[in-house]
Amino acid sequence: MLREVSQKRVLPFLGQLSRGLSASALPEQVQYDAQTSSSPSPQPAPFSYVPPGRNHLFVPGPVNIHERVLRAMHVPGQNHRDPWFAQFFKDCLEDTKLIYGTKTATPFIFSGTGTGGWEAALTNTLSPGDKVLCFRYGLFSHLWIDMMQRLGLDVQVVDRPWGEGADEGILEDILRKDTERKIKAVCVVHNETTTGVTSDIGGCRKAMDAAGHPALLLVDGVSSIGALDFRMDEWRVDVAVTGSQKALSLPTGLAFVAASPKALEAMKSAKLKRVYYDFADQLRTNPSGNVPYTPSLAMLYGMRESIKMLREEGMENVAARHHRLGEGARRAVEGWGLKLLCKNPRWRSDSLTVVEVPEGIDSNKIVKMAYAKYDLSLGIGLAQINGKVRHRLPHRPPGQHERADAGERTGGGGDGHDRCGAAHPSRQRRGQGHRVLAEDGRRHQDAREPGAVMSGTMARTPPSASLRNSPPWQREALVLAVREGAAAAACGGGGGGHSVRGCGGAAGLRFLGRGAQRGGRNPINAVGGDKR
Repeated sequence: MLREVSQKRVLPFLGQLSRGLSASALPEQVQYDAQTSSSPSPQPAPFSYVPPGRNHLFVPGPVNIHERVLRAMHVPGQNHRDPWFAQFFKDCLEDTKLIYGTKTATPFIFSGTGTGGWEAALTNTLSPGDKVLCFRYGLFSHLWIDMMQRLGLDVQVVDRPWGEGADEGILEDILRKDTERKIKAVCVVHNETTTGVTSDIGGCRKAMDAAGHPALLLVDGVSSIGALDFRMDEWRVDVAVTGSQKALSLPTGLAFVAASPKALEAMKSAKLKRVYYDFADQLRTNPSGNVPYTPSLAMLYGMRESIKMLREEGMENVAARHHRLGEGARRAVEGWGLKLLCKNPRWRSDSLTVVEVPEGIDSNKIVKMAYAKYDLSLGIGLAQINGKVRHRLPHRPPGQHERADAGERTGGGGDGHDRCGAAHPSRQRRGQGHRVLAEDGRRHQDAREPGAVMSGTMARTPPSASLRNSPPWQREALVLAVREGAAAAACGGGGGGHSVRGCGGAAGLRFLGRGAQRGGRNPINAVGGDKR
């Protein structure tokens, strides 16, 4: 069925692209007349890559930056050697303990990225030839392993299927067999951004304890710390690493590292070469509020505001919000009739969702279409899953609006999805919408429901009697489901091949049921591309 849709709707469309389209972001091909032109005119690519309007950034990172953070970063140049800086920087370091869930670890802030944090974690705790154990189940775990090998470490790689995480049983078995205690560190990527997989760091610590093994536990938390539950002290993580451009809602440019007392003790005998990322330089200067190198002051101001927002919300509430949004995204995928890359629910990430495309569909075309037509930036599949996953949906860190983003994200991508031939069969009939009930996520065709008013490609459906008579918590659940994507994406499941209204003016269904209103305002009534 999907292949037939592709042949009937997408191939002619792609043929049009090759000939040029007269749309704002899809320019017509320049014609060349040999008799009137002295040289050939340049031939533009099918996509100009300069779509008009505001860009809608929906990749796992970099992320949208909250307006409070942007305002905090808007500062003039300042001298970090002036008296005010010392207390300011000591407060910055202390603030970061919140995101790690630690009171005992020593935090460090480097100008750099999470990759620099990787290097700091390895070079400050290990020596050339040391044996380390690392699971590989995505591009970023692969790249960390590559760094270990290039630094001269002896890496025991445990390959796992892409879509699964670090298996605690395998870890315990390997450590039990290491009777000579040659393994000096266990390295785990907490949240593999490539595949949308979250490993159980607490479970890894239990496996290490069960084996009675003294290895260090080094954790990449680049796309988890600040979004997911992270308990550095409770899980006895020895080095934790994250970056500014993910859950902290900052631009790329800061690497955050926290080291346990055990890791700092290991530093004393570590022989790997290190200069810029040397903990020792920081330890000599940070206690007095100084830094060994010039800091990025604007980023530090933004970081303090971002952590202030996390503190106001509460880290437990932050993790709960990401879980709620993750469930909405996963129900959206079900509403599309598509599949998650991560099959086993135990591995599914609450900070992003990775969606497979049907066989024969190149997801890169979907991503290009969404960008060129709607100025919507979606995460592509990386490495061995490039072209095989629709896109990687972030679950909106604190920099993004609480309302409408999920509908926007699923809507514009859905339209690009249709135009590249991967539409769900239910979307082939115009005006046949679907609705997701928050309590069980079941789809119901409601285009013929009594009282429904169909107007072109927009549906106005009064709340059902069951919803009007339901308790307040169920009505609130529906509000949340609509707001965070489940019902919004199900609306995208209808509409005759179009999407939830809102990405660059895409035609489609807009959920306007009065039962989803609060204070007279519809929670997704503002999903238009110009009403964020």
